[in-house]
Amino acid sequence: QTGRSNSINLSASGGTAKTNYYIGGSYLNESGFTIGNESERLSGRLNLNHVANDWFSFGTNLSVSNINMDRIGAENNTFAPLTSAYLQLPYVLPRDASGNLLNTGFVQNVIAIEQLNTNYLGTRRTTGNVFADFKLLPGLVFRTDWGMDEIANTEKRRNVNLLTPGGSAGRDINNDYKWLTTNTLTYDKDYGTNSRFSLLGGYSFETSRFLGVYVAGNGFASDGLPNVNSASTPTLTDEQVSQWALESQFARASTNINGKYIAEATIRRDGSSRFGANQRYGVFWAVSGGWILSEEGFLKNNEVVNFLKLTASYGTAGNDRIGNFSSLALYGGGLLSDYAGAAGLRPIQTPNPDLTWETTAQLDLGISTQLFKNRISLDVNWYDKITSGLLLNVPLPFTSGFASYSRNVGKMQNTGIDVDLKTTIIRNDNLNWNIGLNFGYLKNKVLELPDAAVDADGNPFVQGSANQRAVVGRSLNEFYMVRHKGVNPQTGDFEWLDKDGNPTTTYSANNRVFVGSAIPKLVGGISTSLDYKNFDISALFNFTYGNKVLIDGLRFMENLNAAAGFNKSTTV
Repeated sequence: QTGRSNSINLSASGGTAKTNYYIGGSYLNESGFTIGNESERLSGRLNLNHVANDWFSFGTNLSVSNINMDRIGAENNTFAPLTSAYLQLPYVLPRDASGNLLNTGFVQNVIAIEQLNTNYLGTRRTTGNVFADFKLLPGLVFRTDWGMDEIANTEKRRNVNLLTPGGSAGRDINNDYKWLTTNTLTYDKDYGTNSRFSLLGGYSFETSRFLGVYVAGNGFASDGLPNVNSASTPTLTDEQVSQWALESQFARASTNINGKYIAEATIRRDGSSRFGANQRYGVFWAVSGGWILSEEGFLKNNEVVNFLKLTASYGTAGNDRIGNFSSLALYGGGLLSDYAGAAGLRPIQTPNPDLTWETTAQLDLGISTQLFKNRISLDVNWYDKITSGLLLNVPLPFTSGFASYSRNVGKMQNTGIDVDLKTTIIRNDNLNWNIGLNFGYLKNKVLELPDAAVDADGNPFVQGSANQRAVVGRSLNEFYMVRHKGVNPQTGDFEWLDKDGNPTTTYSANNRVFVGSAIPKLVGGISTSLDYKNFDISALFNFTYGNKVLIDGLRFMENLNAAAGFNKSTTV
C-alpha cells in the first residue's frame, strides 16, 4: 500500500521580562507501505524559565509521549510479509471458496497474520529536568541540574489457532528509569574589545535501572481468550533486573581574543560501573583552536568573503557501551542449574577485572566561510580517528568451559571528510528560497585484532555474522562469501567462482572471498525550503553510495538446492 504520515502540531509561547514559557503538543499517525505496520504518537512539552532576582533564576523542562504501534514480523522470517511475499508459491490462495482464511503451511499466510494475530508495542516516555542558577560573584555562576528519563514498554503477542495450532501468547513489560545530576561552577570574564575568558568545572552522576518481566504460554480453549493466563501450558516466566552508573568530573577553559583567535581546552575523568574494579576510571582531554580570518584587516569588509574561519582540534573520548556486568564473574540459576532435582547455581561468565574504556583519539581540521552577502555558506571538515582498546568478546578454548569473554583488544581507524553547502537563491521581504547539499566520505580500516581466530591466510579476524567478518587491513564487517557466476548456457549447470576466479560447479565455503563492505563510502542529502509570507514548504532527499547490501532471502528464492516449497525468482 502507499504509506502515509499525518502530523498535527500546536504550540504557544510568551512571557514577561522575568518569566517566559513554551507549551506545545503534537499528534502523529503513520501507516507504512506494508499492510499492518502502523503507529500513533501523542506528545507534549513544557518549558518554563523565571528570573527571581539579580542572583537567582530557575526553570524546568518536561516532555511526555505515548506511542502505540501495530507491528509486522521482521525480515528473514516466514511470519514477515516481505519475506513471505517472495517465498510464497504463486498458486497458493489465502482463502478457500467460502472466503475463509487458510493456513498456508511453512510459508505463512501473512494476510491472515495481519487480520487475526496481535503484535502490539506501546511505549510511554517521560523526560524532564529542573535547574537553578546562582550568581555568587560578578562573572561567577553556580548551576545545579537534576533530570530524569523514564521509558516504559509493553509488548503483546497473540497467535490464533489457525496459524499456530492451539494458539500462543506472550507479554513483555519492561521499564528503564534513569536519573542524573550535573553541577557546574562557571567563571566568565569580558575584557572588552571582543575578548573574553571562561572557566568551567563540574561534577555529574547518572544511573539507570532496568526491570523486565516476560511471560508466555501455549494452548488456548478459544481464540477469544487474549491473555497469557488463559494458556494451558506456561512456556516462559522470566524477570531481569540490571543497573549501571557513571560518575564524571570535568573542566573546560576557553578564550576569545579580539574576536579573531579562539582556543579551548577540556579534561574529564569518567568512572563507569561496567568496567573492572582495577580499571574503572578513564581520563580524556581535548584542545582546539580557531582563527577568524575575516576579522583581519586584509579581509575586513570584503564584498565577496563575509566570513572565514579555520579550526583545528585534537582530543580523546571514551566508550563504555557494553553489557552492564561484562567484567564480573556471573552465575546462573533456573532449570539449567538444577542438580538432582535441587536448585543450584552454575558459572556462566568468566571475569575480567582489567576491562576498561575503549578510547578514541581524533584530529579535526575545518574551514567555514560565507560568501556574497551570506548567500552561500560552506563548511568543510576533515577528521582522522584512531580507536584503540576495542571492547570485543574474544573466543575462549572449549576447555575453559566458556565461549568467550570481554577484553580490550584491537585498533581501528576512521578517516573522512564532511561537506555542508547552503545557498540562498531568493531572499526578499516576502519570499525566501534556500537549497542545501551535504555529504560525508568515510574510509574505515581495521588495524589490529586479537589472534584468537585466524583465517586461511594467517590473518586474525572477528566474525560479525555468518556472511561478514572483520580482518586486519580491511574495513569493519566486510562481506565474506562465495561468488556466483550464473547458469552455464552450454551445460545448464549453475557455476560459482573459486578463490582464483575460475568457474566451478561445486559450492565450497573454502572459496569464500571478500566481496564488499556494508559501510557506505559516501552519505549525504539534498534539502530545499521555500518561505512565502506566513507559509513554508520544504523537502529533503538523502542517499548512500558505495556499500553492499545482502538480501538474505534470495538464498532460498535463487537456490534450487533449497528446501522444496519455496517460490523461485525469474532469474532462476
